[in-house]
Amino acid sequence: MRTLVHFRSEWYRAPMGRRVGMWMAVGMLLAGAVGVGADVAPSSAPGAYAVLGFKSVTLRSLVKVDAGDVGCDGKGGTITLMSRAHVTGVVAAESVRLGRNTSVGQLFCTTQLDATASTCQAITVPLVNSAELPTFNPNPGQQAIRVQPRASMRAVAAGAYADVIVGDRGQLTLLGGEYQVRSISLGKRAHLTCQAACHIVVAERVLMKEFSEIGALDPRTVEVDVRGGGQRAAFRAFRRSVVAQIVGASDL
Repeated sequence: MRTLVHFRSEWYRAPMGRRVGMWMAVGMLLAGAVGVGADVAPSSAPGAYAVLGFKSVTLRSLVKVDAGDVGCDGKGGTITLMSRAHVTGVVAAESVRLGRNTSVGQLFCTTQLDATASTCQAITVPLVNSAELPTFNPNPGQQAIRVQPRASMRAVAAGAYADVIVGDRGQLTLLGGEYQVRSISLGKRAHLTCQAACHIVVAERVLMKEFSEIGALDPRTVEVDVRGGGQRAAFRAFRRSVVAQIVGASDL
């Protein structure tokens, strides 16, 4: 299953443990090495980014971005890659901090916060035209969607819902269309799948436990916009693959 998660949140953080597959790629950077060649500047198209934040972006240890770029737009933006995080494509922000044994396809920044060799290619911000980012106003409903552990729920129609909770090894299938929800919580090895193109607007946060997935057969057909807010990460995932586009308005 491939997932396409488009996170446009107030702030976003990605503590994912194994793989964040969105539109990401591979390379090797100082903590390993940096990929050579290709782009002379990071993309200005929002759709090129698997993860796009606007204050800070953190990829936790073992996070793997399999397709697409990772960017943090705006003045003072910072991207942190913890140990053994892997991004096949571009990593771009004013400031970048790399942990041990991280790998990156290409690196663009003005300041590299770790004591590594000078590997950053220069950039200017903003990276993308904010007018190209769609605006959204979350309007969740009152009815929650709950899937018990090891159970399944299919053919959930588009609409407004409260909290979406899928227990360990549970499966939730959405028919497709636009969904307004308060929050999403996926247990270990839980799956949230869209049968057709989905646009999921989340008012608060998304929590994905180990080996859980959000997505569809075509990763480009699922867009998740997370408004976020408060002191908790708007997007939090552990040891798994999120193949999607994640866009956050603040910290990710």
